[in-house]
Amino acid sequence: MLQRLIFCKPSTAMCCTILAICGIIFGICMGLAYKFEFSQLVSGPAGHVANDPAAVATSCFIAAGLYVACLLVALCQMGLSKAKARNSA
Repeated sequence: MLQRLIFCKPSTAMCCTILAICGIIFGICMGLAYKFEFSQLVSGPAGHVANDPAAVATSCFIAAGLYVACLLVALCQMGLSKAKARNSA
C-alpha cells in the first residue's frame, strides 16, 4: 500500500522541503514588505512598481500558503519512505 503512495525519492523530498521552507520565508517577508508599503518597493518610475501594494502582499501570502502545501507533501513523502524502509527491514 505504501509503495503506491510514494511518488518521489527521499532525496527529492528533502530538496523540496528545503526549497519550500525558503519559499515560505521569502513569501512572508515580501508580503509583509508590501503590506507595510516599504518605500523601496512602492516608489519609483511608473510601470516599474506595483499599482496596488495590498494586492501584491496578498499574492505573496497566497504563494507562501502554496509553499506550505508543498512542504506538507514533501514531509509526507519523507515519512512514507521511512515507513517503507522500516517495514522492509
